[in-house]
Amino acid sequence: TDPELATRAGRSARHDRLDVELSAWCAARERDTLVDLLLGGGIPAAPVLHPREAAANLQMRARGFFEAETHPVTGAN
Repeated sequence: TDPELATRAGRSARHDRLDVELSAWCAARERDTLVDLLLGGGIPAAPVLHPREAAANLQMRARGFFEAETHPVTGAN
């Protein structure tokens, strides 16, 4: 543990270093693994979904998040 990062002021003063280190840490892991690790550490986290993943999300479908629309030119949904 780095004592310089123990306070908000210390972390703020070293934000560039933190960005580099966090970016490297995240880049070395898969998205879902990152979410699990962060949540397991008590850090709020959720994956950023590709639009296709969002459309297939069962909870979003069950809540009626998506609505079918008819395209004004092609008539397709």
